[in-house]
Amino acid sequence: AKAKQAVPAKQVERKNMYHMYISEDGTARYPFLLNTIETVVNVPDIIYHGAEWFRECGTEQSPGTKVFMLAGAVNNNGMIEVPMGMTVREIVEEIGGGMENKRPFRAMRLGGGQTLLLRENLDMPLTYENLAEIGEKFGSGAMDILDGKSVGTTFTEKRL
Repeated sequence: AKAKQAVPAKQVERKNMYHMYISEDGTARYPFLLNTIETVVNVPDIIYHGAEWFRECGTEQSPGTKVFMLAGAVNNNGMIEVPMGMTVREIVEEIGGGMENKRPFRAMRLGGGQTLLLRENLDMPLTYENLAEIGEKFGSGAMDILDGKSVGTTFTEKRL
């Protein structure tokens, strides 16, 4: 009750209300777009070292690195930064330390569940163009590895 009373509601005329898209009308009424913290982190290094330095890592069409939260049925979980173009297999085996309890790889969920990469995608380089080719996106940067045991509701329950 006290929290509700502490800040009086601001009166705004309806005719002045509109949905603001920051990509059209952002900071100081100039277009502004910031999709992820990766943008903020990468810009100073690109300015300091130059665009060619940034393009040395990754692929020609998808230069640089990508940050993910690696989780699920791998031995090593945590925040990772990988060069664009690394395969699912390389991430699981080299960075993730292999599958937990030596179970088989079943799938990788990217971006909080919006993208599902299956066994046939194990050797696919992770790039913007490869994901677009199969109608998928990176999403939020979550990277959940599923084995034959962690599926459906079991996987969801473990995360809750």
